[in-house]
Amino acid sequence: TADTIVTVAFVVTGATLDSQSNTTTTATAWVSGGAAGTTAQVSCEVTTAAGRVIARSVFLKLKER
Repeated sequence: TADTIVTVAFVVTGATLDSQSNTTTTATAWVSGGAAGTTAQVSCEVTTAAGRVIARSVFLKLKER
């Protein structure tokens, strides 16, 4: 059987983490705010049922809407 997501933790710098959720296969974060022309970092740490820990970060260039 495939490994599944058990816990998820998001950390956002330079913007606001509005909400987060996860299923057994997907982690989702909704992010808002921040200053136009800056870069926000969204980091996510996932722990799986098998005990694996996966950490990833993305950088978002913020623009005025």
